[in-house]
Amino acid sequence: MALLSTEEAKYFIQNILLLKNVPELPIQNLPNDDKLNFIHCILSRYLETEPFQSITLMAVDLDKRRRPTWQEIKTDMFACRGGLCYSQNAFMFALLTAIGLDVSMTRGTCVNPTNQHNNHLCLLLHGLFSPNDTFLADVAMGYAMPRVISLDFETESQEYTDSFQTYKFVKDGDTVIFKGKTKKSVRAENIRTADVQMEGDAYTDADDKLSSVSEWKTRYHFKLSDLHKELETLYSDFDIIYTDVTKLVFHSSPRSMHWPGGRFFAIIELEFITENSTRTLVKTNISQNLPDDAKPSIHSIDFACPAETGNDVDNLMERLVAMYAKYFPQFESWEVRAVVENWKKIHHFSGTNLHDLDQLLSVHVYKNIATEN
Repeated sequence: MALLSTEEAKYFIQNILLLKNVPELPIQNLPNDDKLNFIHCILSRYLETEPFQSITLMAVDLDKRRRPTWQEIKTDMFACRGGLCYSQNAFMFALLTAIGLDVSMTRGTCVNPTNQHNNHLCLLLHGLFSPNDTFLADVAMGYAMPRVISLDFETESQEYTDSFQTYKFVKDGDTVIFKGKTKKSVRAENIRTADVQMEGDAYTDADDKLSSVSEWKTRYHFKLSDLHKELETLYSDFDIIYTDVTKLVFHSSPRSMHWPGGRFFAIIELEFITENSTRTLVKTNISQNLPDDAKPSIHSIDFACPAETGNDVDNLMERLVAMYAKYFPQFESWEVRAVVENWKKIHHFSGTNLHDLDQLLSVHVYKNIATEN
């Protein structure tokens, strides 16, 4: 049985993604240019609408976390709540399949300090324009990829730039490697562009053997032959990811991000981050005064602004709740508070003292804003 019907796919595209002039489904017989344009419209609007986020995971107590069911994934996407890579790319697999495309899921490995394999999910589209062509789609890696990427190159793809990130793909036999540009530069402390924020990332490939250019760092890789048409064949890998808090950074790093108008917009840990017209990322710690045009309104949420009682951590966390209430209102305030409490617990578990404000701010500073998932 299909995960999504054609009628459900059409409803999602028209009423959730708000795309107009939807062609007759299925689309496999559309002219190539029209087909590609429609797919890119879906991917772009999806990145605007569905946040890549760890809130729903971190709101669950540590001992109760698990892989989401398909029904939970479907409910979250229709409510614009997004999720991590498994949820979002599983849903995109169902959506693209429902509109008539030949799609497979493939397991990726994001470079990570625990050496955990198969910790990412992405999609391969087959026969989009000719019987043997292959394209990559990935709407849930913490980067904007509002396009399908042709994988029919010999050894290295062209460079692409979307939002703040410049990236490319390299082949090594059956393996395809996603690489992000990480050229160093010196900038003001409160300004981070992609090349600065990713340099020194703890999750990069240590020796980066698959590229001869030092400014490119491996982000994840996958095998072209690892094809899956059923979610059940992925359960064992992602059961580990969702239940073992040591296997995924998002068990202990609250964040939500999307790309309205193609620009990055996020709350990551204690940072409010936006992308300006020069593809530069500007961050503000929520303990600082926010710019006037970025201040969350506290008048329409269900708690009073905390008085300055001297409990700086509580005040800081209430600001975080207020930020989510304004910028990501699809998450309830109780969920964000649960995230905060579980955030404290997991760092107590790891020996980190979150009751000291200075320690809190030194530990939860601006890290890499797009990491493996």
